Amino acid sequence: MATSGQQTRGISNFQRMVGKVRDVHRGGFPGSLALNPTYWKERLDPLHRPTTQLNPLWYVFLRDPNRGPDFFAWLARREAGEVRGVRYLELEDRATYRITFSNADGGVRVNFHPSLLGLSQDEKEVIFVLDRAGNFYVGQKEVGRFHHSSFLAGAPVLAAGSMRLTNGRIGEVNNHSGHYHPGISHLTHVARAMQTQGVNVQNVNIVMYGPGNRELSRNTAAQLLGIAAPA
Repeated sequence: MATSGQQTRGISNFQRMVGKVRDVHRGGFPGSLALNPTYWKERLDPLHRPTTQLNPLWYVFLRDPNRGPDFFAWLARREAGEVRGVRYLELEDRATYRITFSNADGGVRVNFHPSLLGLSQDEKEVIFVLDRAGNFYVGQKEVGRFHHSSFLAGAPVLAAGSMRLTNGRIGEVNNHSGHYHPGISHLTHVARAMQTQGVNVQNVNIVMYGPGNRELSRNTAAQLLGIAAPA
């Protein structure tokens, strides 16, 4: 039978866990995508260390008899020096990553902030998220440093994925995002947001991939919205 002290600690740990789950889902809205649970540690870590770094340390923490109740407090005691984690953008920094679109030569071009013009050169696959207001944010993935969670600081999104570009022109939009695991309904939000911004949705290919990067479906944004191709 548990002692009163054990019961108190159990209640305290449960309340701490509930608080952390609420923190991950803060800012959610109907139809939004929250971070996949695999990446909750990254979101909750004050330094936003990547999950690939945190997961092995979690098992070390569990084996430490002197660990205490808080994983991140234990990490702070364990580690010395500067730790470089996943970058979470502040609100004032997000404008640099916000994009617009232009219809050009039978295709769709991405318009980047001047500091990101390098993304409009050659062939690239860039990551993006779509926020609740219909704004697109795009950047170059950097493993362990810049991920889908970076744009909105781990908050829920309306959609996420990747764009394959050739000299700034969209070749396809897809659902590549381990942090958010978007489905076809979220890619439909992408199509609708592009249409709202004046994009010719007949000229955007939207691709859904499954396990092993197997192509499950390929449609134009117009097809996802139920818009017939011009005769």
